[in-house]
Order: sequence, then C-alpha cells, then structure tokens
Amino acid sequence: MHYKPVRTVLSTASRKLPIALPSKSSGNVTALVFNTEDELGDRPFCNYLVAGTARGEIHVFDIPSSSLVESFKGLLPSDAPVTSLSIGPVWYFDASSGQEHYQHEFIAVAQSKNASVLSWDVRFPAGRRLLAFSSVDDAPGGGPLQEVSYDCSGDNLWAFDIGSQSACQWRCSTGKLIRAEARPAELAAVRGISCSINWRYTVVEYATAGIEVFDAWGATGGATDYGLSVYENTAGDVPLPSALAVGSLGYVAAANGTPGAWYVELTDFVGHAPGLKLPTADEMTALAFSYHGDLLAGGGPGYVIVWVVRSGTERDRFDIR
Repeated sequence: MHYKPVRTVLSTASRKLPIALPSKSSGNVTALVFNTEDELGDRPFCNYLVAGTARGEIHVFDIPSSSLVESFKGLLPSDAPVTSLSIGPVWYFDASSGQEHYQHEFIAVAQSKNASVLSWDVRFPAGRRLLAFSSVDDAPGGGPLQEVSYDCSGDNLWAFDIGSQSACQWRCSTGKLIRAEARPAELAAVRGISCSINWRYTVVEYATAGIEVFDAWGATGGATDYGLSVYENTAGDVPLPSALAVGSLGYVAAANGTPGAWYVELTDFVGHAPGLKLPTADEMTALAFSYHGDLLAGGGPGYVIVWVVRSGTERDRFDIR
C-alpha cells in the first residue's frame, strides 16, 4: 500500500516571499487532482477528478461517464480559495487474515490558511456520501498551503506552508499542529510545489523565478532531498506560470499568456515526444495530471477541461456554476 510520502520541502519563517493567491472570482477553479489507483481488492472502481474553487467549494467528476458525482458547498470557508487537493482510499489491516480492507475515500483539502479532510464513501448514493469532516489549526506562517497529503493510517495531515517556508503536520483527531519543519535558509525560497500522483517527480517553483524537477528514484535521503534534478529552467525571461503541474510520463505543464491569448505549455523533460501548446479561452488557474500521466486537467473561470496528453485533444469539459 502506498501513500504520498512526507515532503519536507522546508524553510525560514523570516523570509518575505511574493505570495500569489488564486483569483477569488466566482466559480474560478483553483485546485485539481485525479484519484490514486491503490490496489485494494474490495475497493470500488474509482476514476475521479476533484476540483476546488475560489469560494471553497469541492466538485467531484467521474471521468469514464463525464459526469458530476457530487458537490460540497458551504462546508469549507467561502472566503478562502482551495489551494491544493488529494484523494485516496482509507483502509485497515486485518491481522487475522493478513489482508488490507477498504473503508472509504478521503479528500484532503488545503486553503490559504487552513486544511481539512473529508471522509467520503463512494458506495453510498449521491448526497449521502459524506461520512465525516475534520479541520485543523491555521497555518503557522499564514499560508497559502500547498501539496496537501493525508496519512489515513496515522491520522496525519501534511501541507507545505509558503508563508513560513515549512512543512507542517497536523493530527486530524485533535486538529492540532504537531510539527513544523523549516526549510534551510541557504536554499532558495519556494513559491510553489507539486508532485506527480505516482510520487516519482516533484516540480518546485522558486520565488526568484525558475522551476526545477526532481526524480525521487534518485533520492539518497535527507530532509530536503527530492531526488535527482532532471530538469531546470531558471532563465530570468521565463514568465511565472499561473498554474503548474508535473506528470508521471515526464511532462511539466505550465499555464501562461495574456488576456485573450492564454495557453498551457507541455514540456517533455525526458524526451518522449515534442512539447505541445494547448490554447485556452481563459487563464488556467489550476492544472493536474492523471495517475498514469495520460490525461491533463486544467481549471479556469467556471469550467474544467481534460486533455489527452499525447495528442493535445480535448476529452471532456465540465461546467462549474
């Protein structure tokens, strides 16, 4: 069984950073995530895309049927955009049988200053799937929080606090912060961080501009060791993307442009194929790759687009009102 490892991409609290929060326009999509594909024999088939908005709403879409599964409105603070999401199964180990058994799904949510976990059962009918909801203490550095993850077996919630440049750990049963580990002062400050769902690649966006991709298969250990650096772009003329994501096939997706001329650019940093530019009508404020890296989702003002990565063709479009 595999869960997202603890990412100690961490910091100095005294450093002042240019923090760019997503737009708060009504219905604007500010975070996206596809579900993991953990192997549990009794887990129902799941192929979901979860979207968070600037007003704290959560929408769950089923990819095979191209349909909305469920929406959560009024559950989270409406004055803070969703900045990061993760989704996966909660399970327990039966010592007598030596088997892992599925219980339900979790949806971990980070906002600008707080984080939450929704316990959600896909086996129940729509409107009755929410089993429990818990939230944790405010971020010590004022956020925004990014790269949220949940260790359901240990009841721990993790996120990276951009404001304090620290990796934070909360205990969900108490809602209390139990650890905050600072990123060393000699390392460049982080503006954004995102991992591929298969946890191999990590893309780091630095506050001084530029991005770097690390391969965890080359990690040797240490609090700030993401692995082997496999791609770096630190040119000063590279615009800061409005959204950034990394996929398991070796692509970085970055949203850039100007009003009326936005696009998502895919950079193939392992040389599988030439990069692509995907034009969009509006600014993309969230990006996410699927578990296998074959799909890319982009969120904008009131909608989500899903592209096929290899061809750049549009597969689905979901409206969020």
